Amino acid sequence: MSSNMTRLTQEFVSTRPSIRDCLQLGIINYSALAREICDTYDLNQFDAVLMACRRLRERLKKRAAHEKKIVSLLQNAKIHAKTKMVVATISRTRNLEVLESFQREVRQDGGDFILIDGEEVSTIITNREHVPRLKAILKRRIKRLSEDLAQVSMVMDPRIETTPGVVTYVYGMLYQNGVNIREEMSCWNNLMFIVEERDLARALEIVSF
Repeated sequence: MSSNMTRLTQEFVSTRPSIRDCLQLGIINYSALAREICDTYDLNQFDAVLMACRRLRERLKKRAAHEKKIVSLLQNAKIHAKTKMVVATISRTRNLEVLESFQREVRQDGGDFILIDGEEVSTIITNREHVPRLKAILKRRIKRLSEDLAQVSMVMDPRIETTPGVVTYVYGMLYQNGVNIREEMSCWNNLMFIVEERDLARALEIVSF
């Protein structure tokens, strides 16, 4: 029964970020939290749930210490932003010559080209000025074209590679502040993501730490 109380307590807290944060900081009424969990799951094990809440708090304290290490890495990140970006979702093709040709043209013009190759579709991230050429080359292969986007790049300390939870922490902060990530990619210590242009200022404020 105790393990079941622990599981339900973790489930309740993990799906409610505001409660999780208060529990992690130790600024919550444990009895009130235990009663709420009992009411939610129709439990008659108040003492067991209360104990599970206190044990969870101890685990979250250790997590808070680890998050300080994450924030330390993020505070020293170099941040770059690009506006007027577009994301094209295209049907996946084995004929890469077409994409390579487009990439060369973009690079020669000093533009940006990122290809994310999925199982069923591929995604191209480039600058808005290259859209006419993109449409001319790919034509009906384009399934969706999203404009008015911005790209944020974070270049971090190489220790990010061996520090668990960095990406989750960044994306969690953006989520909690209502910033939606349209696309995301990474390359070693470089984390990049695409947001709506209207969310760019808020995103930069959040990831500046």
